[in-house]
Amino acid sequence: MKYFVIFLILIGFVGLIVSMGFAQNSYALSLGMSSEQILETQKLIILGHVDSVETKHDKTEYLVNVLEYVKFPDEFEKKHTITVVGCAKGQRGGCTTFDKGQDILFVLDERNGVLQVSEFSFVAPNPNCTVNELFELHDANDGLETSQNNQTKQFFTDKPINITFYAYNKQLDNSTYNVTVEFFRANNNTVFSKTFEGNFEDCVPNVKLETAFTPVDMGTYGKRYTASYGRGELLWGFPIVEKGATPHKQFKSGIPVDKIQCKENLVLIQKYDNSPACVTPETKQELVVRGWVKTTILQEIDDSSDSLNLNIARIEDGRISLHPENTCASLDLNRLTTQDIQRYKNDEKGLDENNILQITSKDLKEIPNIQELIYAVHSIEFPYNKYSSASLDGMTFVEYELFLMDKSMKKYGDSKRDYFKQLDSDYEERFTNPAKQGFTNHFEAPVILYNDDAYSVSGTYFWTSDEHEPRRMSFFPIDDIKEDKKFITLTDEDMKSVPKIKDAIASIGTIKESVSASKGLPEDQWNQYREWFKQKSQDSLNSDRFRLIQYDNHLYSIGFGIC
Repeated sequence: MKYFVIFLILIGFVGLIVSMGFAQNSYALSLGMSSEQILETQKLIILGHVDSVETKHDKTEYLVNVLEYVKFPDEFEKKHTITVVGCAKGQRGGCTTFDKGQDILFVLDERNGVLQVSEFSFVAPNPNCTVNELFELHDANDGLETSQNNQTKQFFTDKPINITFYAYNKQLDNSTYNVTVEFFRANNNTVFSKTFEGNFEDCVPNVKLETAFTPVDMGTYGKRYTASYGRGELLWGFPIVEKGATPHKQFKSGIPVDKIQCKENLVLIQKYDNSPACVTPETKQELVVRGWVKTTILQEIDDSSDSLNLNIARIEDGRISLHPENTCASLDLNRLTTQDIQRYKNDEKGLDENNILQITSKDLKEIPNIQELIYAVHSIEFPYNKYSSASLDGMTFVEYELFLMDKSMKKYGDSKRDYFKQLDSDYEERFTNPAKQGFTNHFEAPVILYNDDAYSVSGTYFWTSDEHEPRRMSFFPIDDIKEDKKFITLTDEDMKSVPKIKDAIASIGTIKESVSASKGLPEDQWNQYREWFKQKSQDSLNSDRFRLIQYDNHLYSIGFGIC
């Protein structure tokens, strides 16, 4: 049996982004949580005026005059003045601090009787604005958006590109703004420029500015904006192509290989003569296995022009095995999807600079097997899920099983013991008792037939030490039903009683899944890799425990498997 230690790497934006001005931490909320999510998930929110600030060694205490209790639990004792505790100025980890005299929308956590400032708290710049308007400020930001024919992925010459800019009223006042938006080519040759001037409105966080630009020449463009309120952004690597242009013609126009656009349903490869081509995903996978295409991730991963020949043993459903296989020790790496990343952001540990380990190209020269795995997971596309699961609390899990059993008993005329091989008789008491008692559930589930498709059910045989933890019931499409297997037909009316089964079945084939790669190592080399990461983490984060590894613009989970 293998045990895995799991780590991650953060995926960022593709292309060069240079920030030329930024809002203070205290004006924006972190981790991408919307105001609606904050209001739904956070228990204690107040609008308050900071009367005094006292900074100690590792914390800051704020004496706050409460202006409005926005949300609070029933048992909370409301006071006119409260003391809240935040991190000290200059502390690592994106710490948000405030000053005396500021109005703050405090999102607070109560721990051991102490009110602690969460990272979701932010400055309320205009005291005349309502709480709802303050939350709108949180959801807003400035930004440059481009689209063509109602889509944002591919851009062509001789057609207007719609440009939308959202000017950001950070102070929520009626101050003036001046914003210039530009497109440019190599050597900073500006081909389009538009300047907007006007006044913001009180308590309105954004003003929407629109224009259009029609490019003439195919090639790589850059776009940028500068704003009088101290913000700006530059992005280079914006490809614009002629309609129907071949990959070779795009390449000759100066578009980098990794930016070349393919027709719908085709993916980009780079052949060993360095020329680009567009093929189907199936063809790409076959060419990779045969070693006929480069697996260099080009400018997305490394500025090096070197390519890497992968010694692939097999590829199955998004899982790539490199030689050698079947060793006791292995390195394992996952290329994560957007959904994977969001799950890590949303769990209780979250993501910040204190648990992200930065890896450089120089580092990869010391750990070449990690570089090989990175190349491998980019050699195929994200697969879509072939099965799905429903997450259920213990009581609901058993109720779903009883529903399936009753449908099957009516059809086959058998008894409960034909389905439940083992079920704790006092399960209802166990689920209502907050103490952990352990729970056994051995259920022989019938095959489900729904809308003429058949699904086997798994995850119903288990023992758990904590019956209050959610369990997952999984559903796998099958081509045919074995003669000795019981099956039931569920209608849309039946699905009203087990809605999460319907949702799980509907999601099959719609969710991208991570691509994983593994490679066996001698045990002494495996230990060297673990020690390397431990020392790197200690040097970079002052801790040998880290959650994420960031290399360039990509996020991966890394595991160390051992017998």
